[in-house]
Order: sequence, then C-alpha cells, then structure tokens
Amino acid sequence: MAKKDYYKILGVDKKATAEEIKKNYRKLSLKWHPDKWANKSEKEKKEAEDKFKDIAEAYSILSNDNKRKQYDMFGTVDGTSFNNRNFDPFEIFKNMGGFNDFEDLNPFSSFRKQKKVNKGSSIKFNVRITLEELYNNSKHTIKYKRYKPCKECGGKGTKSGKIETCSHCNGSGVITQTFQNGYMTSFQQIQCPYCNGSGEIITKPCSKCNGSGLELVEETFSFDVPIGCTDNTYTIIEGAGNYPERSNGINGDLKLVFTVQPHEMYSIDKNNPFNLITSVEIPVLDCITGCESEIIGLNGEKIKIDIKPFTQHGTKIILNKMGLKYPNGKGDIIIYVKQKMPLKIDKDEQKIIDKLKKSNNFK
Repeated sequence: MAKKDYYKILGVDKKATAEEIKKNYRKLSLKWHPDKWANKSEKEKKEAEDKFKDIAEAYSILSNDNKRKQYDMFGTVDGTSFNNRNFDPFEIFKNMGGFNDFEDLNPFSSFRKQKKVNKGSSIKFNVRITLEELYNNSKHTIKYKRYKPCKECGGKGTKSGKIETCSHCNGSGVITQTFQNGYMTSFQQIQCPYCNGSGEIITKPCSKCNGSGLELVEETFSFDVPIGCTDNTYTIIEGAGNYPERSNGINGDLKLVFTVQPHEMYSIDKNNPFNLITSVEIPVLDCITGCESEIIGLNGEKIKIDIKPFTQHGTKIILNKMGLKYPNGKGDIIIYVKQKMPLKIDKDEQKIIDKLKKSNNFK
C-alpha cells in the first residue's frame, strides 16, 4: 500500500501550525462531505466519500502531536502503513465544534455502529544506539518477535471454518453481572470469559495455534534514529505490536526505548544531553607557545583546534553548535585540555630547564 502524504491531502506545509491544519481540515471536510454529493452520480459520490475519508484520516494524524512527530520521522504511524480498518471519519467531529449537523448522516453509519474493537498487546523493545548513529541520524535496524496471523489457518483459529456465535453473550462479546447490596441491585458489563470478548466460539481449533489465530514470528524493522533522542527517551510505532486473536480488532503498538552506548572518545554532558565532552592532550611546551591541534568528529572528519599561548591544564574550549542535534538546534562540543608532560629528559634538556627555572616567568 502506497504511503499517503497527509500534508498534501490537507493542502498545508510541513511546518503548518495546529490552527492552520484545523482550518484547512474544516474547509475541505465541508467541501467533500458525502451529504453534499448525495444527488450526484455514483462515481462522483464514491470520489467524495474517498476524499472525505482521506481528509479525516490526515487530520487524525496531523492534529495529534505524538502521531504527527512519528509520521514526520518515519513516514508512517504503524511501522508499515495506516491501518484504517476501524477508522471512523465521524469520530473527529465529536471533539470539534461546528459539526453537530453531521451526527445523523447516513453514508458512514456502518462505521459508527461497530462494537468496541479489541487491541493486540503492545511490545516494549530496548534499542541500543551509538553516538555516531545519533550524531548522523543514521538508519538503525532491529529484529523483534511479535504475534501475527497463523499461516496454517490464515489467522481464523480453525481450518474447518466452523465458528459459532457465543451462546453466553449472544455474540456481543460482553456479559452483564448483577450485584445485590441490600435492597439495591447494580449491574456491570465485563468481557465475556467464554469467548474472550470475540463473540465467537471455535468448535475445532487449529492444531498449530490452538484457536488463537496467532503465531510468533520474527520481524525486521528499519528506521532513522530520531533527532533529539537521548537515554530513556522513546517513540511509539502504532500498529507494529502484536495482532489481536483471530485478527478481531487492531494491532498493538511497538514502543522503542533508546539507550545511548558509551563511546571511547566522547561522553554526554550531564547538564545538557546534547553537548558532547572530550579531551585533548597537548605537550606542555605547545601549551606555552600555542599551537594547532585536532580531534576526530563523530562523522569521521577532522576538527581543527586553536591552542592559544599559555593555555593552562584543564582549560575548556567550546565548539559552538557542533554537538548533537535536537529539534530546534544543536548542542556544543566541549574540549578539556590536558597538558602532556614528558616521561623523561636528557642532560641537555635538564640544563635548559635549570636555566628556565631561574627566570622570573617560571617562578
């Protein structure tokens, strides 16, 4: 399935504000609402219906900060493509003013009458990334296991195809419990324990999945390391978690929790997670006279450093905006100078040092 350009669908720029997105959504949804095309040809009505769904789908993503961030980062909100099996284009109107007249329209009434869908369980996956990957926003690939439809039975839970309506809940997936407290009777609806909320009973379950319709498989997922992620930050890939039993509902999510691995040359500033800290050894005489040195950046390039005359041990040199990226800028590289002392000297060198020691500049 081709990925949809939600910004193009709503006719807004990628830097559009929430208000601009909402404004364009209102205008387009009114233009393409199926009720306005009821007297047109079947082809035109179908086109309006599809456009209306796409507009509502785009708004449901771009109006949600977390989903929009994920969409901008990965180009998707579920790890593969948008899952609209249970998407209700009218659901958005319930949280927005000015659309009360749409409540009783019929074109999508089948969407609104659906019973509450089940959701597969979510998966938490710890991702260890290197500073190089973080600095360069490199692509990272993980392998993880999740439950997907059983290949033996096609995810139905049975090869015979014999599925009966649950007699305990009459196919509703819920049962009502009655509680008596003195003269007061109270009721509570719970998930039917006999069909696990599916409303169906399998008489001859699949021998491979035992009726669940699921099997554990290994998945490979590649993504660009998000800009601005640090230790213990996370992103959620909607729909990339476990499938529900017998595909009766929507998929769970995949939560990626990031851990930055230690680096041999750089460390992360405790006071600012986007600053990089390193050190450079400079011979003591070069610290006195001044020199030019260099370090290797996380992109492999050499970075020149100007060591000024009379640089003291522990001097801090800051390279502005050369650290890790974050959404609105970039951190710094902080370099600490370490004076490198000789391990031994010969007689001639000792004479020079003895002479220097008599100078007032070395006292």
